[in-house]
Amino acid sequence: MPTTTFRTFARSFGSKIEKPVRTHLVNVYACLTVSMISAAIGAYVHVFTNFLSAGLLTTLGATGLLLALMYTQDNGKNRSLRMSYLLGFTFFTGLGIGPVLDYVIHVDPSIIPTAFLASTLVFTSFSLSAIFAERGKWLYLGGTLMSLLSVLMCLSLANLFLGSELIFKVNL
Repeated sequence: MPTTTFRTFARSFGSKIEKPVRTHLVNVYACLTVSMISAAIGAYVHVFTNFLSAGLLTTLGATGLLLALMYTQDNGKNRSLRMSYLLGFTFFTGLGIGPVLDYVIHVDPSIIPTAFLASTLVFTSFSLSAIFAERGKWLYLGGTLMSLLSVLMCLSLANLFLGSELIFKVNL
C-alpha cells in the first residue's frame, strides 16, 4: 500500500513539472541543504570551541568568500570551486551567528530546536504548495506575506522609540 501511494505521488509530481525544472529544483534544494549544514557546523564550532570568536574576522572571511563567489563566473568547470566558496561563506556565517546562539542558549535552550522545526515546517509547506499548485497560484501568497511582515517590522521599530502599549497590542 505505501508503495502505491509513493508511485501516485511521484507520477503526479512528474506530470506537473517538466524534467529540466525538476532537475533544477533538486539541485537548488540540495545546495540549500548542504549550505544549511555548513552554517550549522559553523555555529556548533563557535558554541563549543569559541573558534574565531572575534566578530571582525568572521565578517571579513564571510565577505571575502561572498565576493569571491560573486565574481567567479560559472563556466561549467569551476562549479566545485564556487560550491566551496558558498560552503565557506555559510560556515563563516554560522561562526558569526554563534554569539547570538550563546545568548539564546543562556535564556532558554529550547528556543533553538523550536525555531528550527518551525522554520523547516513553513519552508517545506510553502515549497510543496508552490510545486504542486496549479499554474503556481500559491506563489502570489509570498508578496502578501512579505507586505504584512514589513508592516509588523515597521510597527516593532516604531514601538522601540515610542513605547506605546497600543502599538504593542496591534503588533501582537
